[in-house]
Amino acid sequence: MGEEGLAARLGKAQTARYEYPLLRRLMAAAEVGRVPIVAETCRPPGGSPRDVAEAAALLLEAGADAVAVRTGSADTPDGMADLTAASREIEGRPALRGSPLFMRDWVLHPLQLVDAVDAGATGVIGIVAQVTGPKGALSLGSFGAALGLDTPVEVVNAQEAEALAAGGAALFAINTSVGLTVSIPGFKQSVTRGIIRTLPFGCAALVGCATVDDARAARAAEDKCDAVFVRAESFDGLDARGVRDLLEGMQYAMSGDD
Repeated sequence: MGEEGLAARLGKAQTARYEYPLLRRLMAAAEVGRVPIVAETCRPPGGSPRDVAEAAALLLEAGADAVAVRTGSADTPDGMADLTAASREIEGRPALRGSPLFMRDWVLHPLQLVDAVDAGATGVIGIVAQVTGPKGALSLGSFGAALGLDTPVEVVNAQEAEALAAGGAALFAINTSVGLTVSIPGFKQSVTRGIIRTLPFGCAALVGCATVDDARAARAAEDKCDAVFVRAESFDGLDARGVRDLLEGMQYAMSGDD
């Protein structure tokens, strides 16, 4: 695609079918003290887009508030086919229609955001400040917002969060695309708390969790995250009941009642 074709494609970009559905759910959930869960899925080895569609529906039926589909070439031979299949499955079920659907991939160019909308996504996870730089992250986030997409920007420290918040970013991701994996007890929780404390009023944080204990820590005390992101690996080997039990356990842990 030449420069003229690219410009034309960007210029004709459609808006998302449902504008900012995760942000809307965050506002509604805050009123009742609930933390939305974004659950990730990806094509299994030897699988097909149909497998992704069924997995996305299962996650939503099991209690997830939103689904993210991995579309990177390392995870699937055709990420857009997987995302499209998930979108059609969700829209084809009245009980699930309108549920937020995220494309999860490294995002480096606005055209990827256009592709996400065309495939039926309502948001994108994968804008990473460490990869694009603060200006690039803000630019991609602004373009995505113009399309009606939820576009959390991944940060790994409080300094990044401060700079991006000052530039107008309002939705942040922590430990979703860039894992905080230093093997020091409490390191991940400490970094997460530091970032969340930095965010000004009106900003929201999507925090990656793998276990019930992670979810409990993410929602601990005064450092409350606004939503959690559960990677696909957390659901490996689980049947439908196991998925439901995990999601219900996370939600209960974040309720403050345990």
